[in-house]
Amino acid sequence: MLVFIALYTILLFADLIPLIKSKDKKALYFSIPVYLITLTGNFLVSFNLINPNLNQIITRIVSSLSK
Repeated sequence: MLVFIALYTILLFADLIPLIKSKDKKALYFSIPVYLITLTGNFLVSFNLINPNLNQIITRIVSSLSK
């Protein structure tokens, strides 16, 4: 979990702060929700609240592409 926090802090300073300074609202409307969703997912996985099963995810993707 500490690794996630450190990496997201780096992403905040390297990516989001320059976007805020440049006032690029389209990129901010996309970046901030994506970062929040992935951070939430990482926390849920690190606390074992969600047990991701990659085989089921890949099977769903392949089956949706084949239809």
